[in-house]
Amino acid sequence: MAYLFRLGQYSVALTLLALVAQPSLQQSCPPIDVDVDYPGNDIHGVPSTAAENCCGICAATPNCLAFSYAYGTCYLKSAKGSSVRTPGVQSGTVATCPSIEDDIDYAGGDLKAVAASTANDCCGHCKATTDCKLYSYAYGTCYLKHTQGTRLAKAGVHSAVVVASVDPPTTTTAPPPTTTSRPLPGQCYPPVQDIDYAGMDVATIPGSSSAAQCCDACSLFPSCNVYVFYQGNCYLKSAKGRSSALPGAVASARSTFSPSCAAIEDNVDFPGGDLIAAAKSTAEECCDVCRATSGCALFTWAWGTCYLKSTQGARQVSWGARSMIVVTTPPPPTTFTPKPTTTPPLTTPPPTTTTPTPTPSPPPSPPTPTPVVSCGKRQRKAWSASSAAEKDLYISAVEESMKRGLYQRFLSVHNDLKANKEAHGTCVFLFWHRKFLVAFEDMLRSLAPAYACMTLAYWDYTQDYVRFQTSQCKTIADCSVATADLGGSTHGRDPQPADPGHSTLCVTSRPLNASDGGCVRRGDWHATAMPDWSISNARSSLFDVGPSIAAVSYDLEIGIHGSVHMELRGQMGNGFLSPHDPIFYLHHAMVDVLHTVFYHCKVEPLNLDPVGQQTHPSSFQGCTVNYGDGEPQPVGPTTAILMRSHVDLDDNVPIPVDDDPLIGHFFKPLPSEYFKLTDARTLGYSYNLVGLLGDLYAKCDSTRQVVFESEQFADEHTITAPLIDSANAKTLQFEEAIVAAAISQGLSSDAAYVEVKKINLLLHVNCFGGQDIQDYPDELKQHMHWGTSQKPGFVLWHQLKTNQTTVAISGWQHITQAYYNCSGAMKH
Repeated sequence: MAYLFRLGQYSVALTLLALVAQPSLQQSCPPIDVDVDYPGNDIHGVPSTAAENCCGICAATPNCLAFSYAYGTCYLKSAKGSSVRTPGVQSGTVATCPSIEDDIDYAGGDLKAVAASTANDCCGHCKATTDCKLYSYAYGTCYLKHTQGTRLAKAGVHSAVVVASVDPPTTTTAPPPTTTSRPLPGQCYPPVQDIDYAGMDVATIPGSSSAAQCCDACSLFPSCNVYVFYQGNCYLKSAKGRSSALPGAVASARSTFSPSCAAIEDNVDFPGGDLIAAAKSTAEECCDVCRATSGCALFTWAWGTCYLKSTQGARQVSWGARSMIVVTTPPPPTTFTPKPTTTPPLTTPPPTTTTPTPTPSPPPSPPTPTPVVSCGKRQRKAWSASSAAEKDLYISAVEESMKRGLYQRFLSVHNDLKANKEAHGTCVFLFWHRKFLVAFEDMLRSLAPAYACMTLAYWDYTQDYVRFQTSQCKTIADCSVATADLGGSTHGRDPQPADPGHSTLCVTSRPLNASDGGCVRRGDWHATAMPDWSISNARSSLFDVGPSIAAVSYDLEIGIHGSVHMELRGQMGNGFLSPHDPIFYLHHAMVDVLHTVFYHCKVEPLNLDPVGQQTHPSSFQGCTVNYGDGEPQPVGPTTAILMRSHVDLDDNVPIPVDDDPLIGHFFKPLPSEYFKLTDARTLGYSYNLVGLLGDLYAKCDSTRQVVFESEQFADEHTITAPLIDSANAKTLQFEEAIVAAAISQGLSSDAAYVEVKKINLLLHVNCFGGQDIQDYPDELKQHMHWGTSQKPGFVLWHQLKTNQTTVAISGWQHITQAYYNCSGAMKH
């Protein structure tokens, strides 16, 4: 979760609190671990002058049981987690809770159930809950209790008495399992507080005021069995995915819900007997995969992967793993272990008189050993060319990064005022963002074994434009599958007016509902006509402005790159906060593709040595950057790349990103000098280019005959498949016809493509239904540090409208008429 802790509002109070509270609490704090971090489980960050103060601050903070201290900040945590050696970080725990009794349950007296990762986390929840005096922990849930019932021996349950003066235990025998009747059809089980179920979404119903409304809404959808009510939205789901703590959320299931994977056991693994592994976002999805796989008798799911098994190994505890025996008579385990529960627990446990039989609390051992994964080439492909499974895997990784607070910390790097000024409107725009994307990709790949081989995808809007060009679609949302797959622009809350004729909405669809605040503001993509994101526009930036990488970079930045930010509006229209929207990363991967094409066409043939990489103007060209705190500073090939992170987006305590205890290890292995980022292949990745981009990579700025789909071009790293359909062939054949006419009239090939861009712009507005070309708003120019620069397309359109320039090819209208049944001529 993101830290919304405001320095100005709390620093004085918390400093005083730390100074006052510390002496009385120091004795309850064990010695601090030096050069050790406890990653994850963050509550928020609090400014402090020393690690020793964190103990008192943590003890005075509800649910805080541990802390890590770095760069003047106490990172308060709900649990200790694992210990990771990290120089400069100091960590400790607050030993203010009693010892936990293993394999002990206290029956009855339940107040409420709260999702939690470990039994240790329950202590803080109990202290923060009125009338809570003790708890029992099982199945990832803290059962908070007001009365100490009969002390029962029950394997896997962990209990602790938090308040010593609890009511005396009853002397009656242990009550039987609850016999509470199931709800009537159309009703739902009693809801569970502060819990979310991942994935399996059917629909999102905004504007809801209660969980009861979600239950009613769920009954109207035949495929809905489970709901999560959160921040005024009902998230309707087909099944109960993996549970996780989400403060403020309320979840339940319909009375008629009988999941096909009813006997899934949490935190249980059956090692060995592996058949195959399949990527799936939830354990529930493994059932059908197992039933459809010959020889599969059971499975274990962990970290986004179903491990299908032919034989049942010894039942072991493994935190985070979920297992199910699909075939009812699998071979017996090799060693005697307790049989798994054969009667499924209720999806949402109703108030009980006994804590449900749990999975034993696991040691920190991994689940079924994941087979050694050979990822092959690290090759990014177009989102539109990705399979449904690849897309879902990527979206799941983004969701996971949001839940762990990693996504928000990356946003803070881009939002840093000084670094942002170096990254935009300068000669290093392409290089800065290249490193930023590689680090983000590394972060996603680190989240779990299932994500280890995934890559960023690029949003090929030049291919989307072909659909617009051939009248297959009208708007951004209609033309671009990436926009729909990443949440669209129609489901959300809090509509706001934007520039004239447009509005924004805080979109709550997946994966945006996992982000900080539960939504991301977007423009009305479904009502915005497709802009000029043509291959001609992209090519012009690469080959019409000269061989200097600085000129190419700036034309790309204020050209098609800036147009995407402007037309998407919302967070994407903000030069600082645009990475809040996941489509930012697909967009900048596309910009990186164009940089790669330029390097391939203009730099690779030069065979530059390291000195040439630093000095040749096509490889790297320096400039000065105005950081706003003095004289402009030179930025050259060996300049250290400025990237800084923040605990809170609004704080004034920047952390050198390499030293950030949360995300620093994703940046530190990457080059720190700009010239080492000139060739993407040296960073270990390349691209699979299809359609028009593949043709552009293969042909560069030549006029070679159009290559059809049966022909392939490839180099050692990048794979291209130039054409994927007849619409692409038509686009390229049209451009070749224009170029041929220009050359026959004495123009050079380079001059001919300048005319192609003019003609495409005329066709865009006068024939294809595109809107009049507008310049960037002043606010966007300010955010992007573009000064008074104007959008190149706007300048050219104004020149065409005012006859300051014309198409320098006689008879061009006959060609456009033949190909598009429209001349494209300016209407005066």
